[in-house]
Amino acid sequence: MKMNLKYYFIISLMLILLTVTAANATDSIDGLNVTSDFNQSLIDAQNQNKDIIVIFDQEGCYYCDVLKNNELNNPEIQDALNKDYITVISDVNENPEIAVNYQIFGTPTILHLEKNGTVIKEFEGYDEAKQFLEELTD
Repeated sequence: MKMNLKYYFIISLMLILLTVTAANATDSIDGLNVTSDFNQSLIDAQNQNKDIIVIFDQEGCYYCDVLKNNELNNPEIQDALNKDYITVISDVNENPEIAVNYQIFGTPTILHLEKNGTVIKEFEGYDEAKQFLEELTD
């Protein structure tokens, strides 16, 4: 009986960990091709001849969540991003070297990059980020 209890406890714990990990994945916005791998996005951008959109966010950032839940779930914005860009969501705490390299001091911030990683334009804060994303559909 004790062995069965330990077995169920371990299985339950594993399922909880898998659920939490899946919920925190940044590359899981339905309908949007998005990655958290910045280095791979540079390769993909070169291969596909596309610019890169990097969305810097962090856990606990209210406006980052609003941006992801609203604008990034808009099918028209998703279509524009999927068609013309490689989209990256980068957590500034998980990837501090990228944030430091591009001098990101607040979230949300969106960078529009050339396929080689050179900055075209920076959009700081929710209002600028939202406006940029909405202009993609004009």
